Amino acid sequence: MSRTYTHRVSEILPGGALRTQGDVNRTPDSWTLHQGDLTGRVVARWWGVGWILKALPLLTVILALVLLGTARFVSAWWRKPARLFLVPLAFAVCGLIYRPWVGLMLIDQTATTAGGVGRVVSTGILPVKAFALHAGDADTVHLVAGQVGQLPLVGGDSRGRIFVDGAIDLYGWWWVAIIVVCLLPIVYELVTMRADRGDGHGRHEGSDEDEYDTLESMGLA
Repeated sequence: MSRTYTHRVSEILPGGALRTQGDVNRTPDSWTLHQGDLTGRVVARWWGVGWILKALPLLTVILALVLLGTARFVSAWWRKPARLFLVPLAFAVCGLIYRPWVGLMLIDQTATTAGGVGRVVSTGILPVKAFALHAGDADTVHLVAGQVGQLPLVGGDSRGRIFVDGAIDLYGWWWVAIIVVCLLPIVYELVTMRADRGDGHGRHEGSDEDEYDTLESMGLA
């Protein structure tokens, strides 16, 4: 089965064949291509949109179930609070399944007299710090999405094995952005609450006004 790669054309060979290479790869691809194998060219890079498109089918199904389920089985009084809880939960479930926030990949490694050096790339959305387990803080590499870094491979365990790991590395405005996102459901509730009151839609389920409307419709009021 054929696959599509976003690699750069690095060389045009005699006869018109094309050699491609990924920007984070040290060597060209092992295959050769022709003009008919090209499906397009990169004209823009939208940060994080690829993860959204990847999760969109599952997210659409979950959101549809939330909207239809709350409309069918939840009373009008509890419908908005239920959706305010379940919609963020749907995004959290998709994030747990696809794990877009933090990712780290070891591309290759080179042996040195001090142990070795590995090239790592951040494959997640959020900034990450890469480090070798049992190594010091001075050997930590800080990366943003798509960035490639050189990581010293030192500090192995008792058997000489070196494990590379990564952790979220938020700072400054990242914390502000996360706080704002977490506050969005509360802000939405406050805005819609004021709008409902302004439109006169603030009646509560089971209120005296609803009772009066029911009696009037039955001809008893």
